[in-house]
Amino acid sequence: MIDHRLLESLSAGKAESRRTIVAQFWRHAQADLAGVQEAAAAGDFERVTHFSHRIRGSSAMLGAVRLAESCRDLEAFSRAHDSHGVLESVAVLVHEMRLLEDYLEDAETRASQDAVRDRLRFLVVEDHEFQRNVLVRTLAGVGAGEVLQAADGATALDLFRAARPPVDIILSDLNMPGMGGLELMRCVGALRRDVSVILATAVEAPLPGPVEATARDCGVKLLGLVSKPLTARKLRTLLELHRAGTGRHAG
Repeated sequence: MIDHRLLESLSAGKAESRRTIVAQFWRHAQADLAGVQEAAAAGDFERVTHFSHRIRGSSAMLGAVRLAESCRDLEAFSRAHDSHGVLESVAVLVHEMRLLEDYLEDAETRASQDAVRDRLRFLVVEDHEFQRNVLVRTLAGVGAGEVLQAADGATALDLFRAARPPVDIILSDLNMPGMGGLELMRCVGALRRDVSVILATAVEAPLPGPVEATARDCGVKLLGLVSKPLTARKLRTLLELHRAGTGRHAG
């Protein structure tokens, strides 16, 4: 009912802009439809043509072809001063508007469901409070959903076990007092859950080979062994690995 390629181009691919454009289109289309109906009832062909042309132009911008075609037919009858044709075309226009309204509502529902499903859930494990808070903010900036936090491995393990819905990605400091990142990864692997892990370190990182071997032995998908700071750019790369079902990135 709408050419989504046109809509994506108009909104630059941004969901909020897309919603705003659709909402503005619908608000103006409803106002113009009311104008069409009022003018048709009064036999004012000039105003019928005016309001119908407005709807047709807006519809063409979004690729709402059927709505635009119904307006074109209405304008033809209006210019011919065909009262019967105008009234029939107005009825068709109202029907097409209702169909488009249902379509837009369904599309918005699907988009909302997809957005919820695609928002990843994280568990950030970092003993340094400032660094942990920065990581949480950075994750929010790259579109993370829920972010759980823990200051040590043991607390993280408890949170991971209890999390509903489950955690998608654990982002853990490699070196922490008590249970470090490797031991946490081993414990998580023993639970046999589908989860990805990112390990971060502020000191010289160990060779990735042994860490990857540990991840394989644990049955855990290691997205990366990375040096701090974990910037938004690094995180986006790692999230793409998660979505692609791959891992073992060092950087």
